[in-house]
Amino acid sequence: MAISTTETQAKELALIDVCLEIGDIAGSNCHYTAGLNRRIEQTGKSVEQLTVAELLQLHREFNTQFNAIYGGES
Repeated sequence: MAISTTETQAKELALIDVCLEIGDIAGSNCHYTAGLNRRIEQTGKSVEQLTVAELLQLHREFNTQFNAIYGGES
């Protein structure tokens, strides 16, 4: 079964979106990255052992918590 151009483009855009979201972590302040790192350590896995989905979930959950406490963006 051939994949349509639109379906292929949607998958490529989804890949780019995931990469951008993960890349945004690098632009976060040191308090955010330290807190996210603690959350990662609590999983018992290294960052390299996390799936992309696990990393995104941890980032999104911690980002929500961080912004609720500090009232800004990471």
